[in-house]
Amino acid sequence: MEADYGISDIQERLFFIKERVHREKMNIMCLFAASIQCYTFSKMKERIEEIGDLYIIENVFNGTFDSVLQDIFSKKLWSEGL
Repeated sequence: MEADYGISDIQERLFFIKERVHREKMNIMCLFAASIQCYTFSKMKERIEEIGDLYIIENVFNGTFDSVLQDIFSKKLWSEGL
């Protein structure tokens, strides 16, 4: 089963993404999700599927959107303790 990530949690971890262009694209996706009142990644995907444009998500990072999410969530935030 695929992990479901909160949009606010993704935004909180944007600094883990080293490439500025990728970080900006991810931020745009988060802003889009907020504008359509989606608070989780899976809900945002559902809404994009409804409008017929899952291509947006799949190509944000040249098809590696999910692996980027896995990577940034594999790292621990300092606020989460040691």
